[in-house]
Amino acid sequence: TLFLSEKFPNSLIIGCNLSGKQVDFNKFLLDKYKHNNIVFYDSSDLVHKVGKVDIICAFELFEHIFKPDEELIYLLKFKPSIIIESTSFSVPSPGHFPFYEINGKVTSGRRTYREFSKLIRSYDFEDLLLKNKIHFLNNRPHIWKKIGEY
Repeated sequence: TLFLSEKFPNSLIIGCNLSGKQVDFNKFLLDKYKHNNIVFYDSSDLVHKVGKVDIICAFELFEHIFKPDEELIYLLKFKPSIIIESTSFSVPSPGHFPFYEINGKVTSGRRTYREFSKLIRSYDFEDLLLKNKIHFLNNRPHIWKKIGEY
C-alpha cells in the first residue's frame, strides 16, 4: 500500500484489512510515514464507504478465505476495471486451508483456482498476462482486465 502511495501520489489509495489489530497497525504506519493519500477501512464495511474503484490489488488475500468466491463477488461490487491478484490456493502455509468451498462445493486448492478463474472470466474479465503469453515466477500475479460493461 505504501509502495502504491509513493508511485501514484495524486491518487487515493484505499487499503482494507480485518478489523482490530491489523487495521490499527496500518494506521500506525500511516502516521509514521506521513502518507496523506491512503485511507484504511475495516473490510466488513468497506463497500459502504467507497464507491467505484479503478484497480483492486488482492495480494495474498483469497487463499486466506474459506469461500473465496464470495469475497470476489463482494469486491466486484466496486466495479473495478482491473483486478491484480496473486493467489496460492494449493501452497501449504499458515492461514491457508487444505480445502476450499467454491460454488457450493468443497474442493482442493488446485481445483479451487481453476473454478476461481472461471468465475472471474464469467464477469467478463480476461487475464492480460496469459493473453499476451507473459509468465512470471509461479505464474503470479494475474492481471485481470474488465472487457465488458457492468
